[in-house]
Amino acid sequence: VFTRKGFLKEIRRSPCGIDSFVLSFLGADLPNLTPLSVTMNCHGLIGVTDSYDNSMKVYTLDGHCVACHRSQLCKPWGITALPSGQFVVTDVEGGKLWCFTVDRGVGVVKYSCLCSAVRPKFVTCDAEGTIYFTQGLGLNLENRQHEHHLEGGFSIGSVGPDGQLGRQISHFFSENEDFRCIAGMCVDSRGDLIVADSSRKEILHFPKGGGYNILIREGLTCPVGIAITPKGQLLVLDCWDHCIKIYSYHLRRYSTP
Repeated sequence: VFTRKGFLKEIRRSPCGIDSFVLSFLGADLPNLTPLSVTMNCHGLIGVTDSYDNSMKVYTLDGHCVACHRSQLCKPWGITALPSGQFVVTDVEGGKLWCFTVDRGVGVVKYSCLCSAVRPKFVTCDAEGTIYFTQGLGLNLENRQHEHHLEGGFSIGSVGPDGQLGRQISHFFSENEDFRCIAGMCVDSRGDLIVADSSRKEILHFPKGGGYNILIREGLTCPVGIAITPKGQLLVLDCWDHCIKIYSYHLRRYSTP
């Protein structure tokens, strides 16, 4: 967990679970949390998808685990928080999007399937609660030595908090343009969708009213995460450069770091 001043604390996996007890009994080292995606809701709860036991976990800022859910999840991957405070999780192998209502004193109090999709992985939502998710299998084939292939998405779907399907952006989003490996998404305050394509090495901008433009086309080696700060800065996680690159967003359409 980071504050504006820098690193604050580390959240680790709870040592009191039954799997930890079994591992300790067998003499194995206690496993750490293996997070795939993380988000924070409006109530200050941190949602995490854990690859170690294929669960969705929720923590307080103090690091206390208030919820751990595995039921009906095959491989939970992406997670986002709705304006209502609910968490939405993509199950890339189960082919579903799940919505969870979590109470810090009780845990998961309600969960339901929002919709089915083809290998949904990365997910984000806008201020109105519309959820955008990637679909299909996209591979970044420009692989460096000793690095794993990156699996992204080929297209983007959307669904409302009521489960109604909405806007779809197909693999060929323009006559001569296509998605190659979608590895991250976010939505700005206007409802425009911003997409990181790790294979194209570009950040794409899809206005709410339609169309597209290339927001950033140079200076990235492998963008795998993207977010917008309240001050209008665009944060891009570039994994092969091992850094977060910060761009101006609202002031200039085509930004430079």
